[in-house]
Amino acid sequence: MGFIYKVFCLCLCFVTIFISSVSYAGDIMPAGTVLDEESYVFTVDEAKDLLKRIEELEIKEEKLNYYLELEPIKEEKFRLNNANIDLYKFQITEYDRIVHMNRIEIDRLQKREKWRWLENYGMLFLGVAITTGGFLATDAITDHMESN
Repeated sequence: MGFIYKVFCLCLCFVTIFISSVSYAGDIMPAGTVLDEESYVFTVDEAKDLLKRIEELEIKEEKLNYYLELEPIKEEKFRLNNANIDLYKFQITEYDRIVHMNRIEIDRLQKREKWRWLENYGMLFLGVAITTGGFLATDAITDHMESN
């Protein structure tokens, strides 16, 4: 294990020393440096402006992701609101139907009430007539039994 570790460290040092002259994106090069490969060259101010723009875009991307996460919630809310509106319309229809049925029942009872006095007097006269007729019939029967 020790030998492999030493060889690894030696290779790492070798790579660091001899490859450190290769420039990477974001390296600041002195003016007049000739580049071996084709690339874009920015001044320090342009690079700072680009970095600021990248940071702004990252912030906007975070906001966009936040709004994209809210979209399904908004759709669910919209669906529930539509369901509530449908339920309210159904309830209003049912309540209108109940009111209509109650109105029909009230009209029926009012018609019945209009003739209730006649019914009451009719029952009174019928009761008087039956009672009087019952007394007259009883009197007739008793008179007939005495005469026999």
